[in-house]
Amino acid sequence: MSNLQRRLIKLESSMISEVKPLRIARFIVDVGIEPKGYICDGVEIIREPDESIEALHKRCSDAATWLDGNSRHIFHLLNG
Repeated sequence: MSNLQRRLIKLESSMISEVKPLRIARFIVDVGIEPKGYICDGVEIIREPDESIEALHKRCSDAATWLDGNSRHIFHLLNG
């Protein structure tokens, strides 16, 4: 095997073979207000007792239906 072939194999093996889709979750918040929950695409996600905001955001993102390819969801703050 030539030096050029080895270099080509090494280069090809280092290339990214799979591109993961970009998923963007935006959360609309009000300063100083603890979220009761969020609504997105008609689905309400209520905050569990003692659940952190970060855990709520993750649960909201996990509950969303993500399409193949790039996608985004906007989560609006539930009032009251």
